[in-house]
Amino acid sequence: MAILSILFGLGLLCLCCYGIYANISVKKEAEQKYEAQVQKAENQIFSALEYHLPKMKSHYYELKSTVKIPYDCPLVDMTTTVFGLPCEAQATGGKLFNLLNDFYMWKDENNLYLFPSEKHLEKEHITYRTLPKDLSAKLVDSDISLIKIPINNIEYYKIQGDERRETKILSANNGINVKGAVVGGLLAGDAGAAIGSQYGKNIITSNTHHFDERICEVLYKDKNEVKKIKLSITAYEHLEKWFPNKEFSYVTAQVQNKPIDSFEEIKKYKELLDSGIISAEEFEQKKKELLNL
Repeated sequence: MAILSILFGLGLLCLCCYGIYANISVKKEAEQKYEAQVQKAENQIFSALEYHLPKMKSHYYELKSTVKIPYDCPLVDMTTTVFGLPCEAQATGGKLFNLLNDFYMWKDENNLYLFPSEKHLEKEHITYRTLPKDLSAKLVDSDISLIKIPINNIEYYKIQGDERRETKILSANNGINVKGAVVGGLLAGDAGAAIGSQYGKNIITSNTHHFDERICEVLYKDKNEVKKIKLSITAYEHLEKWFPNKEFSYVTAQVQNKPIDSFEEIKKYKELLDSGIISAEEFEQKKKELLNL
């Protein structure tokens, strides 16, 4: 009987050892596969840049030499493409990545300007974005430009998206005094939540996470078209300082306070319809309101 128990124990031990070995093997295989994918991506980037980077630099610095960028101008994010790669107006918080802030933004008496910084010539910029299957075919050496918007053509700028905070109550064990945490939080914020939720010798703590998903939209006219650009929220404070009369709420208030020329207003809404900014139903509804139908 004792021998059977020993044999059973040894069998169980072998089974456990095999399970641990199998788990380590699977983990190691997954790590090797990941490292192989990373290496493949690195090789693709190196190969693509080896061919394209000299041309990209040539186009970039040739254009930059014609542009007078103020030394102290702010840097923002912008939704566009540079060298064929997508760029986005990133939100400032609640994301798994950091802001690049890789576009210079400045103004003079007549225009607002945006121009990409040297970060677009760095490998980090490419790996930051979703890597396409064939990077070399995706890169466009000449896709670089100065964006120039006449100030008089700016209709308005405004904030889009939400900013919120989430507070999570945490405990080292299951002795959570939720009532104490809630009351304490109401009385004294996060510190009150920690103090008010004490349970015996255990203290409940709370972590507040900031999610800022706002961006700044700029609506402007370009010849006969109405266009919109998206900038990171970091651009808003500068636009507000430079063009306070172009802020959306100010523009709306000005429109509401002056006599309405119905036909001129209908023309404006027709431009918004043609540009795809409003729907046909919204246009028809606004037209009926303006014509008192």
